[in-house]
Amino acid sequence: MTKNLSTSLYLNFRQQNQTDNSGTDVDSFRFKGISAEFKYRLLNPETDPVGLALYLEPTYNGNEAELEEKLILSKNFGDKWVAAFNASLEQEWERESGTTKEETMLEFSAGIAYRLDPHWSVGLEARNHRVFDGLGFHQELGSAWFVGPNVHYGSSKWWATLTVLPQVHGHPNTSGGLELNEHTKGEARLIVGFNF
Repeated sequence: MTKNLSTSLYLNFRQQNQTDNSGTDVDSFRFKGISAEFKYRLLNPETDPVGLALYLEPTYNGNEAELEEKLILSKNFGDKWVAAFNASLEQEWERESGTTKEETMLEFSAGIAYRLDPHWSVGLEARNHRVFDGLGFHQELGSAWFVGPNVHYGSSKWWATLTVLPQVHGHPNTSGGLELNEHTKGEARLIVGFNF
């Protein structure tokens, strides 16, 4: 939109494969809503010692509304290496059976990527995701650590990033050191973008 402000529009879908407490496999694919992303760059990682951006993403799907705020830090090391750190806060309101359930999520994530050539990069990500009941940090429902690889392809017209993040530790421990009430054993994320 401007030199320092960019925006994106997303259609979100989620595929879940899980086994419930009775041993029944549950598979679901559903529409998760429409998101708008606004990113404002305060410092440029190419010309400043560190890159700094502010991020805002509202999401809506009829019964659920979310608002995500993020602080994004990045650092380029020459032409090949990029490191990033994000601190995210998300509030969620879900309407169910005439009542509204509120949750707060807090996430810290970090990653490093190596550019193989002008189009391809590979990297490693780590994230800690915490879920709280209500709007605040009073009652934590669960916390989980995820670590895994990613691969990115980018051209002048489109780009895609695939990330695979297994959960490596969770609290409270609900299954073999993992937290499975609020989190899954692992996540795979595919983000595809088209440049206009």
